[in-house]
Amino acid sequence: MKKRLGVIVFLASLFLFFIILLIVSTRTTEVVFLSNDEKTELGVLVAKTPEERETGLMFVEFLPADEGMLFVFPEPMEVGFWMKNTLIPLDMFFVDSKGMIITIRENVPPCRADPCPLYSSDGKILYTIETNAGYAKLHGLKAGSRVIVPNVQAQ
Repeated sequence: MKKRLGVIVFLASLFLFFIILLIVSTRTTEVVFLSNDEKTELGVLVAKTPEERETGLMFVEFLPADEGMLFVFPEPMEVGFWMKNTLIPLDMFFVDSKGMIITIRENVPPCRADPCPLYSSDGKILYTIETNAGYAKLHGLKAGSRVIVPNVQAQ
């Protein structure tokens, strides 16, 4: 029994270590949404590598109201996102290279079974920002709203 408990504690510690490593290794920064003369700052984890973009917010159980994730692509392109292994509903903002929101997908639900629906950008974008569901409505954000995105390059 003690040996089994020790193995469980070891595995839990190892899991926690990798989660912390993932959080620390993912750069954090801020984006600023501009809507109706209002500025809204959002702290974001940056997903700039293919692996980070693929993982995104999978398995995240809670996202603070003023935090999200910024996905940076190597060049403007049409993209699609799915919600496989994503546990919380999200708003998705698809942003072009000039910082204009071209498409918003609001209150996108987690995918509970395959096949998962795909949520597309409806045009070429350079960034996608994911927030808690309801963020767009709360801050009056619409297609055409502007976003100030930090100078982060995709890998």
